[in-house]
Amino acid sequence: MSPITRSWLGMAALGTGITHIALGAGAPLPLAAPLILVGATEIAWGVAAVVRDRLPLVAPALVLFLLPLFGWALLITAAAVGGRPDFLAALPFLPMATAALMGLFLSAMLAVHLRRRASTTSDDDPVPSPSAGRYLLGVLAGGLLVSGLTTPALASTSAGLEAVPHGTHGSSSSIDEHGGH
Repeated sequence: MSPITRSWLGMAALGTGITHIALGAGAPLPLAAPLILVGATEIAWGVAAVVRDRLPLVAPALVLFLLPLFGWALLITAAAVGGRPDFLAALPFLPMATAALMGLFLSAMLAVHLRRRASTTSDDDPVPSPSAGRYLLGVLAGGLLVSGLTTPALASTSAGLEAVPHGTHGSSSSIDEHGGH
């Protein structure tokens, strides 16, 4: 697998994990514990994917990235069948949909990787390393895409909604609008 693709997968796992942890921070305990555990595991996998030469634990990671999606589908089903739409209030749509989208992307890429690895007899990666400039552009593009998806998702979580606005940390004084004139 290309180092650029591996870094994209690592960054997507980091974004997904951070989103799941932020969702867990505002969820009731029965939802918070699994979300935080899965989020921490996704972050650990993402870091390992970026720093290692090969993707770590590909088959278990494929399942890991699908677990929150299945849990969300189960919660939606329980809310619909039980006539309890309040079940869904703890997990806002935008962050869950964003994390689900990135989880599906990660799982699909890992499934393709497993299939390719199963169809080749050699354990060597035939993909040549990209030039430094191409690698840098690839990592930059992946970082922009993941941050562009993750930032609005984080802002929609309870942690994001309760965050202190920028520039107001510890300042209680008002600014003179007229500048002394």
